[in-house]
Amino acid sequence: MVRGFVVGVVGVGMVFAQPKPAFVLADVHVSPRVMSPSMEGGFVRGDRYQIRMATMVDLIHIAWGVGSNNVAGGPAWLDYDRFDVIAKVPPKTTQADASAMLQALLIERFGLAVHPDTKPLSGYALTFVRRSGQMKEAADPEGSNGCRPSEQQEKTAEGIGFVAYNCRNIEMSGFAQMLRQMAPGYIQGMPIVDQTGLKGGWDFSMKWVGRAQVAAAGGEEMSLFGAIGKLGLKLERKDVPQPVVVVDKVNEKPTPNAAGVKESLPPIRESFEVAELRPSAPGSAEGGFSIKPGGRLDAQGITLKDLISFAWQTDYDDEVVGPKSMETNRFDIVAKAPGVVSGERNGFDVDSLSHMVKTLLEDRFRLKVHTEDRPVTIYALIAVKPKMKTADASNRTSCKNTASNTANLASSVSRTFICQNMTMAQLAEKLPQIGGGYIDHAVVDMTELDGAYDFPLNFSPMRAFRAGSDGTDPNGAISLFEAVEKLGVKLEQRKHTMPVLVIDHVEEQATDN
Repeated sequence: MVRGFVVGVVGVGMVFAQPKPAFVLADVHVSPRVMSPSMEGGFVRGDRYQIRMATMVDLIHIAWGVGSNNVAGGPAWLDYDRFDVIAKVPPKTTQADASAMLQALLIERFGLAVHPDTKPLSGYALTFVRRSGQMKEAADPEGSNGCRPSEQQEKTAEGIGFVAYNCRNIEMSGFAQMLRQMAPGYIQGMPIVDQTGLKGGWDFSMKWVGRAQVAAAGGEEMSLFGAIGKLGLKLERKDVPQPVVVVDKVNEKPTPNAAGVKESLPPIRESFEVAELRPSAPGSAEGGFSIKPGGRLDAQGITLKDLISFAWQTDYDDEVVGPKSMETNRFDIVAKAPGVVSGERNGFDVDSLSHMVKTLLEDRFRLKVHTEDRPVTIYALIAVKPKMKTADASNRTSCKNTASNTANLASSVSRTFICQNMTMAQLAEKLPQIGGGYIDHAVVDMTELDGAYDFPLNFSPMRAFRAGSDGTDPNGAISLFEAVEKLGVKLEQRKHTMPVLVIDHVEEQATDN
């Protein structure tokens, strides 16, 4: 991470000192609104470079090679507004070249100015507490080092499987970095800084249960934090010094595209290199997608409606309207994607995959669609007696899960989001993303509340609800709907006109392979 940042900082320093390579053509525009936005792309494919649904923080992360959490400063919208970049690159452009071109584009089209710095950021500190018999100085200081998964499959008395690692000749600085990959559910991408003061390599083994299983497994002792405590160490949340890229200025809207750019960059019709599609065996259970190394896609027992929903990236069941057969007929697919890009979803990003599936449906099922507005069921976010605090305008708009410390691990209320400088329209957009299985319809802001607010959202995952014999929940769990009502607003199901994908024509069976 440090090496990557040094490269990025050099790039930041050079931005104003010498000209950067530039895209041949670039279409930059605000992304269309979707219910669950997520950045896709960022790869060179032939003469095309595309990034979709990217925040300015995402764009800086790609262009300067720093973590998203290491982008500091900037206006409130930096983590929220999203943009598409579709560009043509010169022959033999590498990923590093494209990042430099993206830097130049952001500077030219958004007036972006940045500088490197070091700032305290929310993260974890790994500290030494006491000597422990479970952690010993490396028996073979010249041997191989690292942490590897244990071959033994151990379980708790309740039958919950442990995550187990054997670490040999590992330095504490390396261990701190490896923890981010070993326990992502606990660390959630935050930085970990070694403050143990321990030198040299160490041998030890450790095991813990997944974060969501701590309460069922017996409490905090079974968590990652408990496992680290048994080594005589401590992992605690605190602000830790980190290298950052500081945003000095940036415009919310890019300068207009040059005339004729969109016509010069028509959409690429992406398709699988080869695809075999067959009806599923009678009685097949509902299946799903599996992406294999090398760019192979496997799908078993999947309906046409699921395929269409994936191809058009719809979020809810009633956003696709068509014949009943598309919900009952199931198919198996084995397909190979061309132009494999290593390191992203085992070969290709979801945006490219969805376009390939769209082409497959159009070719093999003669699919034709259009979009129109129709009344559908939604959740209306309405005001009752608002109890939220007026926002601190100096904060960037965000809604981040902070429940990754030990205080909440054994509690049923284990999701704590701190939302800052958010309007109610932004909260309506965010709720489907943070709400997990609670939200099965679009959320529309109907509060008529102006301005932005700071507020917490504390609730339980749906799996925390275990109804007792009298129908009540004995765990003290709080639903997302109850958490929202504590803010003085509530979610209420209503009919509302929304855009839906209408199927004009689709064959019940695919053409021959």
